[in-house]
Amino acid sequence: MFLIDIIAIGVISVATMFVSSPVELLVMRVLIGIVIGADYPIATSMITEFSSTRQRAFSISFIAAMWYVGATCADLVGYWLYDVEGGWRWMLGSAAIPCLLILIGRFELPESPRWLLRKGRVKSAKR
Repeated sequence: MFLIDIIAIGVISVATMFVSSPVELLVMRVLIGIVIGADYPIATSMITEFSSTRQRAFSISFIAAMWYVGATCADLVGYWLYDVEGGWRWMLGSAAIPCLLILIGRFELPESPRWLLRKGRVKSAKR
């Protein structure tokens, strides 16, 4: 699910660029909201699991702060695309760019030690 949700966010973002009616736009925005709602607790859980006790509070605060950084970047992109023909389409599709970067980073993460223990892979979990 950790990879599927970020892929879904990127795919839905790109698909939103091609909507042709307000209903389609509404459906796509609801879908992306659901998938983002699924990603946030998954990502937060993974970060807390891999963070040391001392770093955990900083890590969670960093995630929360990045929401504001992302919103600011989105505002700047929206401002830049305001006068561009079809700029709203590019604005909605631009969410796929950070998704791609996050996806690359997620491929580098090891499996969760708790998941490995539940699957009986004790040696892998200890590493």
